[in-house]
Amino acid sequence: MFYLFFTTVFTEMALILALLFESPLRKLLILGLDKLKQGRGPLVAKSVGATVLVVLSSAVYNVVEIHKRSRESGALNPTEEVLVAGLLLEASLMDIGRSNKPKQATQPVKKEQGCEGSRI
Repeated sequence: MFYLFFTTVFTEMALILALLFESPLRKLLILGLDKLKQGRGPLVAKSVGATVLVVLSSAVYNVVEIHKRSRESGALNPTEEVLVAGLLLEASLMDIGRSNKPKQATQPVKKEQGCEGSRI
């Protein structure tokens, strides 16, 4: 298990070092990575969206559990207050509070024709 982990870490380090310095190997690696990534944009977007959803639902679940405990005991203790504040900050950084309504486009301001290029 550890051999696989260390092999992966050292492979990533070698890849980073190869991409860091300009060499023929770098150009070959960039071409290979481009071919490997081609056509996988939607898959990556769905994976990132699912990850954000899982982390968000975990934060919301933990806040609800802490509030349930506080209802039973009557008040939040200082440790739970800090935990709730951290979880709410984490959730807010994932844009939970932002509305999904598109903003209305404002009309461009028209310039008066007589003011442009006139000399006083």
